[in-house]
Amino acid sequence: MQALNLLLQLIVSLSVVREAFAATTNLDNQSDLYNRVSWAGNSRSSLASGDIVNLASGTYTAGETHAGDTVYWISNNFEHTIKCENDYLSCILDGSGSHRIMMASEITAGTLNLRSLVFRQGSADMGAGLQAKSGAQVSLTMCKFEQCSASADGGGLWVGDSGTAVTTYGVSYASNSAVSGADIHQTDGSTLTISSLCEVGGTAATQGSALVVGGGASGDFSYACPCTTANDANANCAAITDASIVTAVGLWFSDQAAAIAMYGHIRDW
Repeated sequence: MQALNLLLQLIVSLSVVREAFAATTNLDNQSDLYNRVSWAGNSRSSLASGDIVNLASGTYTAGETHAGDTVYWISNNFEHTIKCENDYLSCILDGSGSHRIMMASEITAGTLNLRSLVFRQGSADMGAGLQAKSGAQVSLTMCKFEQCSASADGGGLWVGDSGTAVTTYGVSYASNSAVSGADIHQTDGSTLTISSLCEVGGTAATQGSALVVGGGASGDFSYACPCTTANDANANCAAITDASIVTAVGLWFSDQAAAIAMYGHIRDW
């Protein structure tokens, strides 16, 4: 067991070193987040391609917005990662029931990576939590959409327009609403790839199902919850044993999202 603990400590250290190659900006309030990531933000240019925006745990309530509609409008090849500290779902982006939380557009040279964020109480016509359009490339990992409401399509997530591509892994949805696609609405011409879609419960659509997709969607639509979706009890986690540790370690280095979904975060092994 002592050898196992030493191995895990080494793995964590190597993971930290690997991520350290990208510059990290630590933020803890809504104003700074808006100014760093929104296209109109006054300090957006300070981020270099591939940088990581690391959020402190807490609630980031809608304050500064674009035209009173969208809180964070991320555009013009913003190729960065926005994540919650420690990769736990303890960073809440709150639209206060009156704003779309995030819009991603024209991100074509790289990918906008969103990790371990909660999109809560977004409100808009389409994509109240996140609207991805105009060729945006977006990756969502272990995020959650809850209590988001669209007057038309896509209460949680809306994906549309030619060239837009969104991939999700272990994303959960709860208590979202829309006329069509309470959780997700995806239109032809865009691409949506889903792995381990997870419905926490309480979702209701006034028309159609919680998941409405067009011809560009593929993946697992079975609402199979991953190992961990928050700081909840990890009832679905595979056990870390002497027999499974080698497999788990290999998966951590090849695909951290898959490792978290299967075994939980490495710090909890």
